[in-house]
Amino acid sequence: MKNLINTLLGLGLSLTITACSLSADVNGKKVAETDIGGGGNSYKYDFTCNECKTGAHSFSSKESYCHALLDEGTNNSCCRRIREDDYKINCQ
Repeated sequence: MKNLINTLLGLGLSLTITACSLSADVNGKKVAETDIGGGGNSYKYDFTCNECKTGAHSFSSKESYCHALLDEGTNNSCCRRIREDDYKINCQ
């Protein structure tokens, strides 16, 4: 988590972290949002990097969530670094 925060801060991002969720903004534009185990055991994310979007994904199990984070096709080959960092934080 510390590495992700340092990486995001190094890119000039502001972070908001609340009860198992993470969102990051660049110049007021949301670039990453993760919600793990929020109401009803939902697992979802939606990342945008340099105009490349993973799209919004929602899963009913952590296993499916973690598998999808590493799947390039599911994520339009976008935001690989953020997805890998999210995987390290939430899935290992």
